[in-house]
Amino acid sequence: MYKTVFLLFLLHVNVVHSFTGDKKWGRKKTSLALIDNFTDASQDEVIVDGSSTADLLHKIQGGAVAVARKLSSAELAFAGAVATMVGDASMHPVDCIKTLQQSDEGAGLNMVSAAKKIFTSGGIGGFYSGLGTYIVSDGLAGSIKFASYEAMKHWVDENVDENKKGAALFVVAGLAFVASSVVLVPGELIKQRLQMGQISSVAEGISVIWKNEGLMGFFTGYSGVCLRDVPYTMMELGIYDNLKSMYIKWKTRNSGDGSGEYKLTQWDEIIAAAITGGIIGYATAPLDNIKVS
Repeated sequence: MYKTVFLLFLLHVNVVHSFTGDKKWGRKKTSLALIDNFTDASQDEVIVDGSSTADLLHKIQGGAVAVARKLSSAELAFAGAVATMVGDASMHPVDCIKTLQQSDEGAGLNMVSAAKKIFTSGGIGGFYSGLGTYIVSDGLAGSIKFASYEAMKHWVDENVDENKKGAALFVVAGLAFVASSVVLVPGELIKQRLQMGQISSVAEGISVIWKNEGLMGFFTGYSGVCLRDVPYTMMELGIYDNLKSMYIKWKTRNSGDGSGEYKLTQWDEIIAAAITGGIIGYATAPLDNIKVS
């Protein structure tokens, strides 16, 4: 839950918005591109939202109109990687506590007792065991997951009937996780073995797994990961986007001021992420225990 709220907020409110018209440099860049389109077009007069071509061009040049541009696949991948890595690094101590609680060694421990046990055996550094390999692998997996999800979501927007788009988002979210799992699973396996003290370094973990289990050893627990994370990702992204869509439609329908479609605020995004995190946190906790075991 905690990670979902933090990650979705970072990705959709801060990181992604840094590339779009919500920032001055993004607004200027897209404005210039639109100006070029206007000047390269025919001389026919065009009316947009009650403004003539000349009026609209003047507003864009003056900064009165902000135009968001569509992110490229590389920018989506970068945003997904940054948001995932920052979220992982910020929440890793809690993840270490949770991993210990779900193991045989930490069975029955509450959060405080588990934290004391980690601190006693490893000091402050114990809360960051496996962090390096995890943020690298999970960051790469995040870039694949979010870039593929946004690309497939764009396809859905253009090709799927409006009444079926909500359900389609759950499907593409699941597919996005499968695409990222090739990188995620080996990284998480090594991270958990570091957290449990079974290996002392990433290099040792790779060597031991390769020697004893071969290539497929890096995918130990793959079915458990998919059992947990496919529905997790389907709910994480599917519920989040559907909640926002429902709220936009509700606010637009009840505004009554004729101002057009409602634009979400950052607080709207945070609330949607919090609700999503609460739902999937409780729904996938049993599957999380199965995966760790």
